[in-house]
Amino acid sequence: MGRYLQIVESHYPVPPPGAELDRVREAATAYVRAVQRGRVEARGIAKVVLIEREGERRVEEMPGVLRCEHPLHRQAWIEALPSPHERYVAEMHHALRGLGAERGWDGEALEAAYRRVVGADHRFAGVHVAPRWNRDRSCALGVEWVTADEVRCRFVVARAGRGEDRVTFMTSPIGLGKIEGVTTRLVWENDARAVLWHRNRRDRWRIDTRTLDVDFVYGPAEDGPPHGQYALGRMYLDGGSWAVRDPRKAIFWLERAACGGFERARTLLAGLPRSAGG
Repeated sequence: MGRYLQIVESHYPVPPPGAELDRVREAATAYVRAVQRGRVEARGIAKVVLIEREGERRVEEMPGVLRCEHPLHRQAWIEALPSPHERYVAEMHHALRGLGAERGWDGEALEAAYRRVVGADHRFAGVHVAPRWNRDRSCALGVEWVTADEVRCRFVVARAGRGEDRVTFMTSPIGLGKIEGVTTRLVWENDARAVLWHRNRRDRWRIDTRTLDVDFVYGPAEDGPPHGQYALGRMYLDGGSWAVRDPRKAIFWLERAACGGFERARTLLAGLPRSAGG
């Protein structure tokens, strides 16, 4: 049982697939992260599940979890909001505020979380690592994430007198999972190359700030059997995992796996179009 509210799940109607649905997901994720990082004292409740239902409101309590079923759109201020994503987040906040008032939660921290999301126009974006200079101070490197139809994690490369470049090194469906698990620390190896460590302390992204080339250094592929090389090849082939899609790098690692006798790599390579590595 946690001291602070950590997870909010909402099961409300959302717009059909399209740009508006992406905004709803982005806004909801931004709100959940603001609550999670806002240290909302919730007296042993770590998770709240919000569900639309007709009729009377019903709250069920389980160890560390509240399940709240309630009708939607009964508040004039929510109905007056101009966009679906604003109304969706307002519904979440209204329900949490009611639960908090009943149970003695930290209402000020909850309101502050909502204000942060509204103040940022309900955008899920932020800085992972503030810019850090290399030794000769010719280049500063930082890490950020932004959302559009997906979450994109990017290196921000600022070279003296040459402006900034942004290089996407990972994409993900909109949500907290990948963002919270990506990074621990950014370390310059020399004045041109740096590594961003994965939270597992084994894998990492390496960037060459001169060429802007990024590699995902995957431990099982570097040091292990062909299965790890095959797995990394699939990451580069498919994208949406820990590496951005790159057919050339995918073929490199799949060929290494195939040379090591991994039959699934041979089969996959045989089915790829000849232009895949170009």
